Amino acid sequence: MTSPKKPAPDGVYKILDKLGVDVSQCLYIGDTNTDIFTGKNAGVDTVGVTWGFRGREELEEAGAVYIVDSPEQILEICR
Repeated sequence: MTSPKKPAPDGVYKILDKLGVDVSQCLYIGDTNTDIFTGKNAGVDTVGVTWGFRGREELEEAGAVYIVDSPEQILEICR
């Protein structure tokens, strides 16, 4: 049996359950609006990365909590 595809949150929940991690303890990082919708559907804070498949405008429109231009900025969010 396969899980529903993104933006359904099922895959996120499976991973978090397997790792024993709560949604409040992680970030969902992605480069498309589908990634942002997936994180939001799972209740996870989302990070849109501008160096991927889509641009800043799409990530903003999708409602990413954070939008970053470099991996180092993700580390700053985690501190």
